[in-house]
Amino acid sequence: MKRIAHSIACLWILLLVGCGGHVPPQQFIVLLDTSGSIEPGAQADAVKAIGDLAKQLHRGDSIAVIPITSDAENETEGAVIRFTVPTTRKAYDQDLRRFNNQMHDALQRLAADAAAHPGIETDILGTLELARQELSASHSVNTGMIIVLSDFILEDQVHNFRTDPALANETSARNLADQLAKERHFTLHAQWVFLGGLRSKELRSLSEARRNAIRAFWDEYLRAAGAETQYATDGPGLLAEFLRIRDESSSR
Repeated sequence: MKRIAHSIACLWILLLVGCGGHVPPQQFIVLLDTSGSIEPGAQADAVKAIGDLAKQLHRGDSIAVIPITSDAENETEGAVIRFTVPTTRKAYDQDLRRFNNQMHDALQRLAADAAAHPGIETDILGTLELARQELSASHSVNTGMIIVLSDFILEDQVHNFRTDPALANETSARNLADQLAKERHFTLHAQWVFLGGLRSKELRSLSEARRNAIRAFWDEYLRAAGAETQYATDGPGLLAEFLRIRDESSSR
């Protein structure tokens, strides 16, 4: 009986260790600002950072890249990049090479299209809603992450953060964020959102107070939706480091 009990105990330990070491597939949703205000060099850095991220994904992980356009609802169809890392390994990891090549080609097409047809406005709110739908469709509630690479200057049919009085200071910006989160019923349960800044001609022309208010708006809007946020002025440069730190903290 003691041997049987000991064997059962060992089996349970192995099962628990195995379960603890298992990392479920993750989904990464990248929102890329393709507006004309983003400096070409910054956009190239962003595309490279996304490509580097794709190379670090594990088997079963997926990535979607959604361009931030002037009208997310009407201009995004057919422009979203979606790939999943193969789960079945091929000889010499040929499947991973094919995945990386396809991802690289898709990103280059996206960059070329953005250069040829830069957006006039930036419907960031609408694009965040598309990101929420991507996560909901794949049921990636606890294993998804949203990455936004932008100057975060919202310009849609209602708001213009370059001139909106509500973005004159951080307090009124946070109040507007709370209001819009409630009006749009926007929720993100247990999601991480990385807010990565891109160099922008429009951002450079704004006062420091307005730039801080814009940052405060997005932090409040996403936190009101239930997300954890991390902001980096150099979005492409610090994305990899943020992901490394996040992975280390998640594994503890």
